[in-house]
Amino acid sequence: MAGWTSGAIAFFMTMFARMNFKALISIALVCLCFSLVPGQGYAQLSGSLKQTIATERATTTLAPAMRGGAPGGTVWFVFRQELAPEWHVYWRNPGDSGLPLELNWRVPDGFSVDDVIYPTPERIPVGPFVNYGHHGEPVFLAQMHVPEDAIPGETATITLSATWLICEEICVPESADFSITLPIVDNPVPDEVEAGYLATARAAHPTTLGEQAQFYADAERLVLSIPKTALSVADIEDVYFFAAVEGLVAPSSPQVTADGDERLLIDLPVGVAYAPEEMSALNGVLTFEAAGRNYAYSLIAEQAAGPAPTLIPDVAARR
Repeated sequence: MAGWTSGAIAFFMTMFARMNFKALISIALVCLCFSLVPGQGYAQLSGSLKQTIATERATTTLAPAMRGGAPGGTVWFVFRQELAPEWHVYWRNPGDSGLPLELNWRVPDGFSVDDVIYPTPERIPVGPFVNYGHHGEPVFLAQMHVPEDAIPGETATITLSATWLICEEICVPESADFSITLPIVDNPVPDEVEAGYLATARAAHPTTLGEQAQFYADAERLVLSIPKTALSVADIEDVYFFAAVEGLVAPSSPQVTADGDERLLIDLPVGVAYAPEEMSALNGVLTFEAAGRNYAYSLIAEQAAGPAPTLIPDVAARR
């Protein structure tokens, strides 16, 4: 493991603790192959404002969307991946198995970076299980805050240690270390390429739900209630709620929906981490289809008073 960062080692140890014996054997064999062939599958194209690293099954780029940061301003960073066909990485809640992307930033004093913003997740069936993740070319976003006392003409070194689990029939842990030198300027200009990725990603990411959703939680049931006026479309299909907290909802169990005149109700199958007495909010992403178009809304539901409503069987559909 020479050359691995402490963050990568911790990531892999967490992964090993969560996976079954068969998965561990597969990963161990892959890691052994990597250790026997130093540097195999690793290439780096670097520049002061953009860095691309190629691993065996992903090509990953980190770059700011602006060619500099202004004192007191913000800078969006684009972390984008091109994954090998049929391979996937994981959402913030990976579902029944897997591990999410982990980004460990190191920034100068006074700078800070918000939590990563994930693309809309997809359901990935794996035998009897369901995982949450991304195929193709997922784009992750993070916003950095520049302090007021940053001095124009100087530079800020931004480093990032990234670790992720990429899976197809087997799972392979991968990691990459990035270093970006960001100029401090009074009037930063956009990087046309990365600003384009940023705009496309933000347009495709879940929209914030415009009205307050609610949830009901009792000893055995968790029901999400969403006002229909917040969805702005009718005749919705293939409704699914991705809970942000791992283990709260069972991914491989069906969700039951009831599409009423005023509210959409979703009876969520509770998971191993469900603890209604500890819940104060329900955070996640609602997806559905309407008129041939896919929709995604991010929401934070507040707890409603009273018992969970009963869904009417003849209008309920299992998804």
